[in-house]
Amino acid sequence: MNHSLLFLFFSKFRAAYLPPKLTFMRAILILASICCLSYTMLNSQNFISRYGNNSDPAFSAITALPDGTILSGGSAFNNGANRALLAALGPAGNPLWARYYGGEGGAWGVASLQPAADGNLIALFNVSLFGGFNSLSAYSVVAKISRQNGTVIWSRRMGDDTIRGVFFQIRSVADGYVLCGGVEELNQRASFCLAKIGEDGSLAWQQAYQKESLLCSFSAIDADETGQLWALGRSSQNGNLIDRAVLARFSPDGLLEQATTYTSSDPGRLFDGGSLAVAPGRGPAIGGGYIIPGPAQGQPLVVQADPDGNIL
Repeated sequence: MNHSLLFLFFSKFRAAYLPPKLTFMRAILILASICCLSYTMLNSQNFISRYGNNSDPAFSAITALPDGTILSGGSAFNNGANRALLAALGPAGNPLWARYYGGEGGAWGVASLQPAADGNLIALFNVSLFGGFNSLSAYSVVAKISRQNGTVIWSRRMGDDTIRGVFFQIRSVADGYVLCGGVEELNQRASFCLAKIGEDGSLAWQQAYQKESLLCSFSAIDADETGQLWALGRSSQNGNLIDRAVLARFSPDGLLEQATTYTSSDPGRLFDGGSLAVAPGRGPAIGGGYIIPGPAQGQPLVVQADPDGNIL
């Protein structure tokens, strides 16, 4: 800025806002303080960090570790294959590391992330044999990931070659981690499924729940203050593209206690639940779409239920 313009600016500022006895030097100090405060405020606002290297990355899961590290996971095309991608950010959004996983056996992606009890990260990967990651043609891999550099501490595959299955979400509980999803045997009958693993990746239990001839899978899971598990899923008849929301409550050992299917008094509408949250002292809240069969015929809807699944 030109020195004469700077002097004129300070003179007008003093005449308009400062008492006559306030010296020019004190005016400069006040203006400097204002500038410093403005700089601090601008630099303490929210941040956006982008990752792009023509590999079509997309993040689908995020979590924060106790030390403030933010972990985002998704998928990207890298070295000729669709691979899972994890990126770590510091508390201010500064990149710490990024790492690719998989690349063999199908397309890889990150479905869900949770902090581990030791401060590291638990990642749920889905591997699609064909079709999309939300298809039961996929299988899942759970891994503990180092928060320092993204190296794999341990990993385990869920399911085997005779029972295909995919898990969509993982949640921390008192003594391990619970997963929800669906399994499909070779006769194409899909079932709801829950599983629990320990801190070392060992399988504590896995339970499948068949619902008549419906195609079923859980997409979200949470636990209440008593340790009971709540899972939200979808069920549909063969060939029916409209899913019904199903909310189920389980014991901490995975034993089914009750299940509720949410429909509508309007025969032309169905409730398709997709998200779940359980607050202490209250029953579960679920969110999703209130839909009419056909394109662009939906409305958002939130349901608060009591501990027995009844709509409040």
